[in-house]
Amino acid sequence: MGPFRFTPSSRRGLSFSWVMHVAVVALLAIAIQPALAQTQYGTLSNFDVFNDTGQETHGFEIELDGISSADVTYTFGGTYLRYGTPTVTEFAGGVYVRYQSPYDPVNHVFTQATPMAPAVITPTNGHACFAGGTGNYLTAGCEHFGVGITGNPTNTVYRWLVADPANPGQLMPLGTKVSIPAPVWNVVPNIDPVLAPVVQAVLPAEPAEVEGQYGEAQWVKVFVTELPDPVDLHHLVTDDPVVPQDGAETEVEWVLLQAGPDGAPHAVLVNEKEVGEGNEAVIRRYEFYAYTGPYKPEDHEAKPVSDSNPLPEEIGNYLGAQMAAVNLGPVVPAGPLTIGPSPLATGEIGVLYDAALVTGGVSAYTITLTKGALPAGLSVDPNGHLLGTPVLPAKLVHFTIEVTDSLGASVTGTFKVKTVKAVEIHTARLKAGKIGKAYKMTLSAGHGVTPYTWALTAGILPDGLSLDPATGKISGEPTTAGSAALTFQATDSLGSQAQEDLTLTIN
Repeated sequence: MGPFRFTPSSRRGLSFSWVMHVAVVALLAIAIQPALAQTQYGTLSNFDVFNDTGQETHGFEIELDGISSADVTYTFGGTYLRYGTPTVTEFAGGVYVRYQSPYDPVNHVFTQATPMAPAVITPTNGHACFAGGTGNYLTAGCEHFGVGITGNPTNTVYRWLVADPANPGQLMPLGTKVSIPAPVWNVVPNIDPVLAPVVQAVLPAEPAEVEGQYGEAQWVKVFVTELPDPVDLHHLVTDDPVVPQDGAETEVEWVLLQAGPDGAPHAVLVNEKEVGEGNEAVIRRYEFYAYTGPYKPEDHEAKPVSDSNPLPEEIGNYLGAQMAAVNLGPVVPAGPLTIGPSPLATGEIGVLYDAALVTGGVSAYTITLTKGALPAGLSVDPNGHLLGTPVLPAKLVHFTIEVTDSLGASVTGTFKVKTVKAVEIHTARLKAGKIGKAYKMTLSAGHGVTPYTWALTAGILPDGLSLDPATGKISGEPTTAGSAALTFQATDSLGSQAQEDLTLTIN
């Protein structure tokens, strides 16, 4: 992994379950219809974002909850950005897409940086902040990022990355205040199963900083279009005809977006419409502007003259644009809601775990643990996956869950899963060898999940000897006397690694 240090934050944004409860309460009548599901090929987002942190930044992070690295099909980067192609790293419950500057260890500096944005920002229409997109990209104080995924994240968080003063060469996130929200897409079968589905985009406001208070408000414009064919991420650019332009259909002229205590009137923006006949893609372009009108002093609630027709003095700096799309497939009957097989795959201490507990039906699922307990460190997400990182070994754990899909179908199942200790190298010393004499010794490891793969990660074997990566066998005829300091690494089939420093002496 690149130079990065992450400390988990308790401010995760609005939860998917809360947002969707608010957004689809009027659609619960669907549950009485035959189960239909929309094949959702993927969701896409492409956006410009300005560095309004007040300091130079050296990278950017996109946190995508509820998906795995296998769901990430495309990222914007390469020669177009000063940070190049991002890394995709899994964590328990999702993935990070990270753009990071290289680090110069000699001069102790990051070699790439995004400068601070100017005091007055000119709107970019969402796709200008990259090499070739604008002539002053390197000094404009903005970047362009994009991700294509086959799943639908339950939550998306953006963070600028800055130098960690306590750990030279490392980056750390600078809060979560990047005001370019990403919509959660939801494809819902129509109440009339003959008709096209309803495509819904739910845009959560930036979470409030202080409990019981409202967050920072912002103005949002929304443009929408539909297409008969799926779109790729590279289509979501300003000068591509598929993107809704200012002259295209304006879905929302102005609306105020502001998070706050339970029941806040502007905590989410919900846009939904029945997909036109024959169309397979829905694209929305969101423009974000700072709110500069008055706030109530007691709770920081915005008090504009109008929620949808702001005065010029209530509209502040342009913050950025988000271009998002969902690709659809034909409406087909959903497969039956089914409990997955048991026992589940073996888990290992310290290794990310992901196992599907349920298939079919229409997600998101409501899952209740009715008997037993989950392995320590693991939890079940709304997509029916057992996720997390095991923290304790257990020969066999039994638990029972009840699963209800979004259309009301319900199943119950019992699962077995075991977790094992992390892989360990058992070899504590290497036998000595002699020049010209055949040498054989096999390294030993235990725990983890076999088979193991062996590697020499530091030092050089004496001349004439070699290591078999499949068996851990060191063999050959040494030709030179001396002692070699060596570091061996064992990697098990789940990717867990153990290292051991050993000395090999040849007489």
